[in-house]
Amino acid sequence: MTEGLLFHSIDVTDGSGCPGGIKCDGHTIEFLGRRPDDPDVRTARDAALEFLDQIGLVPTPDAIDQLVEVFVPCLAIICSRGYSPDGATWRASGWRALLADIRKKFARLWFHSWKHGRYDRDSAIDMINYAGFYIRLQNQGEPWGEWGEPE
Repeated sequence: MTEGLLFHSIDVTDGSGCPGGIKCDGHTIEFLGRRPDDPDVRTARDAALEFLDQIGLVPTPDAIDQLVEVFVPCLAIICSRGYSPDGATWRASGWRALLADIRKKFARLWFHSWKHGRYDRDSAIDMINYAGFYIRLQNQGEPWGEWGEPE
């Protein structure tokens, strides 16, 4: 990983609510890192190191990279979209719908990456977010949520 730009850009429809260190223009999120000659600016890696340490984990380079390169972009999507800030949108669909969403994203990954050798970052990030929602819901409540079982 280079010390310059830490992340790729992510397409978004709403640039509001972007966390610090992230530049939003309403269409993309650009994750900005520290220039090697600018020691006064905190990078996402610095923040990840501090965060992991504060929650009692021993930060490793692999864990820091996973947080910075995978989970922060996932959270940036959640923070930048205009959905319910308390998760009501994904909760309304129920845990079975989340499993269906995970399966759809996996099918896209399989098609693009396995069958055609194309990197599909967007589907992977969406799948991680759906899996996170599933973990948080813990199969609680109505399996099909407020929507009911599909007919």
